Amino acid sequence: SILSWEPFRALPAGYGGENSVLWRNTTNIHRNRRYNATMHQAVSGVVVAGAIIVALLSQNFDPALQKGFVRIPTPDIARYPLKTDEFSRKVVTFNSNGVKCEGWKYTPTKPDPDYSDTLIVMGHGIGCQRDFGLERYAEGYAKAGIATLTFDYRNFGGSDGEPRNLIAPTRHVEDWLAAVEYARASGYKQIVAHGTSYGGGHVLVAASKQMNVTCVISQVPFVGGPESTKKNVVARGLTGVFRIFHTYLKDSLHGLIGWDAVGMKIAADKSAGEFGYMELDPWELQKYYSKHPKTRLGGWENMSPGRGLLDVLLY
Repeated sequence: SILSWEPFRALPAGYGGENSVLWRNTTNIHRNRRYNATMHQAVSGVVVAGAIIVALLSQNFDPALQKGFVRIPTPDIARYPLKTDEFSRKVVTFNSNGVKCEGWKYTPTKPDPDYSDTLIVMGHGIGCQRDFGLERYAEGYAKAGIATLTFDYRNFGGSDGEPRNLIAPTRHVEDWLAAVEYARASGYKQIVAHGTSYGGGHVLVAASKQMNVTCVISQVPFVGGPESTKKNVVARGLTGVFRIFHTYLKDSLHGLIGWDAVGMKIAADKSAGEFGYMELDPWELQKYYSKHPKTRLGGWENMSPGRGLLDVLLY
């Protein structure tokens, strides 16, 4: 019982009491053994977890989805100012958390007197840019006499930031706040935030963060993220969920190391078993691409880095 605690409490002072050298030494032995055992378990757990992670991350389901995701210069013809009898369009920029965002400012030739101090700010949906159909709405507003600004989120289109096409809703909301602040600094008193699809959800979140706009237009918005995540888990099954987290972990690790990004398709063909953010039927894919221009700003490709997936799942 020399390593037992209790017997020493009953010994006379100087022989083995709690203040004796023997008591303190024995206590230290116990502590060291417990500490060593705990550390052994922790190290073993880390080694096993690390081995599992390395084994998983070494898997490469689709080599075509591992790439640089770097910005491709857009031909100047896609950036030229536009002028018609009813409106003019020019490129404008603003800052969002130290990164330059780019947009198109549409100015009506004959502003409506009731909306002369109004600017409509427009942002697109998941994985999309301002040149993916927003110009049709902006031109319509401008023809009606209302100034409009369409902008690209960071890492998309004409905006700066890499890796390209990074879908990160928290960052997108920050870009909305920066765009509205730019509109306010430009002298407009009445500001309208018009978001569509994923952007329709972003304007609701941004408005809840005291965006201070006159009006919010939330067009076919993405709302109820947690419910969407649950349905995705059921629809994709365990294999699909595993691939999502595999892509997220692998790309996050690549980002820390500085390696090429690893991603997944933004719009995938469900009938072909493709893996993506949106897994669509062929007819839906055809509709999706019908709004795309022949020359996409920033060299957009149908892929997005995986490091934003956790933000998407928890949004």
